[in-house]
Amino acid sequence: MFAFRKLRNTRRTKLRTHGRLSLQVAPSNLLSPVRFYENTPQYEKFQHAPGLPDEIDERWAHQLPPEFTKNRAQAAKLCQQGSKLMVSMKGIDEAIIRFKKAIELCPDHLESRIKLTVCLVHVNKVPEALELSTESIDLDPDCAMLYDAKGLSLLYSNDYWKALDVLKEAVKLDPKYLMAHWNLAYAYMGLEQYSNAILSLDTALLIHGAEPDICLPRGACASILELGNEETYDWVADLLKIDPEHPRKNYYAGVYHLHNKDYPAALDSFLSAETGEEGVRYNGDDLYALRGDSYLGTSQYKEAITNYELVLATNADDLYSMKGLALAYEKMGDAEKSKSWSEKANSTVHRVGALSNHIDYLRPKELFA
Repeated sequence: MFAFRKLRNTRRTKLRTHGRLSLQVAPSNLLSPVRFYENTPQYEKFQHAPGLPDEIDERWAHQLPPEFTKNRAQAAKLCQQGSKLMVSMKGIDEAIIRFKKAIELCPDHLESRIKLTVCLVHVNKVPEALELSTESIDLDPDCAMLYDAKGLSLLYSNDYWKALDVLKEAVKLDPKYLMAHWNLAYAYMGLEQYSNAILSLDTALLIHGAEPDICLPRGACASILELGNEETYDWVADLLKIDPEHPRKNYYAGVYHLHNKDYPAALDSFLSAETGEEGVRYNGDDLYALRGDSYLGTSQYKEAITNYELVLATNADDLYSMKGLALAYEKMGDAEKSKSWSEKANSTVHRVGALSNHIDYLRPKELFA
């Protein structure tokens, strides 16, 4: 875990100092809550020494509070196990079990509470996440991370006004807390306040350095405000040259090829993202949607349908996946299904700023025309 953080910090420094990268360039892919939180170095600031090794060694002994007990030590171990599991969709259910057990042993183990909230959001148990995060704030009203966790739960409840208030409090408590600014931007996007969203994302970039996971929503806002976002894709290409070992290199390569209408290359990249080390991080709607578009662009209609159906299983209002299904069935000669999906797409109320539509501007619109 510590080596992983060191690697990420080194990469951030390298990207910050590259002359062509600045706050004026935008985008690529948005991480899900679990993936982005796992990549955030803020966990090092937890009061109760997160990531304790299996045996508590002398490094930590002087840092542990006097009330540290066997229960707290066991809770820390369970939390560490859950932290390793939560980065994979296959392990997230087990991670939830670990975090719940840690909280049962030690109710004020804040790290477990925050990570459990993120996991619950990720598996669509938003009401439970909101209840947990609200209760957790009472344990430490001065902890910005707890407010951020509640703000995240509110975002996924589509309660953008309440999320805005809670996330502003998180930023007030810790102005340098990356995730609070990042989530605050999404509250603004949900309220269609795109200029304010850009300001929040610029702050996140100043804190974290140039990173596509932050730049995606900024590029989306710039596109909506018609400020232009062509630099987005040049920047993705630059990133792949500067940092060929980026942990999501295949995904970003796919985004770049998709934008350039090189659908076979995009498909190869997205398939590599799933089968390689990135698979645990992109086993979700974003990968299925863009992979479906790539299959559609290469006239592999059955495979496109499979991927679009996976998207709609968890995001029933995904407009472009509906359009993709209508087109795929039309190409396969099934006029009835094509008409059905086309009618559903036409009747869908599509909110540009909604969190569920965060990759819209990456979709190749010309495919659906």
